Amino acid sequence: MESNIYGETFRDLRIQKGIKRESFEKIGISKAAITRFENGQSMMGFDRVRLALDILGISLEEYEHFFNDCTKKNRETKLVEIEKYRIQGSRLELKKLEEEAKESGERLIGILAKSIYECLPEEEVEYITSYLYEVKNWGYTELYVLYLSLEQLNYKDIMYLIELIIEDHKRVLKIEKHRVRMYYILYKGSIELTRRGKKLAAYYLINRLDIPNDKEQMFAMNLRNLAYGYYLYHFEDKKEGSQLIRKALNIIEELCSVEFYLYFQKQYEHLCET
Repeated sequence: MESNIYGETFRDLRIQKGIKRESFEKIGISKAAITRFENGQSMMGFDRVRLALDILGISLEEYEHFFNDCTKKNRETKLVEIEKYRIQGSRLELKKLEEEAKESGERLIGILAKSIYECLPEEEVEYITSYLYEVKNWGYTELYVLYLSLEQLNYKDIMYLIELIIEDHKRVLKIEKHRVRMYYILYKGSIELTRRGKKLAAYYLINRLDIPNDKEQMFAMNLRNLAYGYYLYHFEDKKEGSQLIRKALNIIEELCSVEFYLYFQKQYEHLCET
């Protein structure tokens, strides 16, 4: 997959520049070689790639920038697929995604897909944890990885990483897409810590960030209510907690697809039984 992303990036740049595959024959690279490279069937040597980039009028640094951007977009697409199959309850698709990730060398994606349907061994949890601790610039992809892996992380790592993002990377929260994902992380984290009996930490996460009181944030507000209802159910008042959960689920039923609603309903029925 990595060589395929190199080739796909090259192809996109070549098409953008309006340059045909035959144009590289003058530097000793055949049309067939370019085709195989762009389709991920073979990899070109560094010197040949650099010569080909000269034809495109693109520096190696620019190419690496486009490649990294392409890699990130590809990873984000896979993360969204994992979440989709999680909601659908499709273990078959998750296993398929896991196998594809193994073949392509995307170990992180494979582990995250696997984590949806079974508990990870310590080695794989450590791999995810190390990835998250090495993040220098938190973007949407990194936030999504944290969101999907919360159930697998230990209590201290959950609290540390969330606090790190909020306190040391406040610029992340200025981007609406990132801020909304952060809400999801907080409320999913609160639910997970409630499940583990961490009362104070669970309550802290529920109230860590304020949500603007507007229609655009209604779904995030309902996730908060679900988390708080679950907290109340387990730590303070089962009746009040159940009522809040039911109210939030009713609104989710109005806002979302039947599939999405049924996922949340099943999830919370299971959580309240444990």
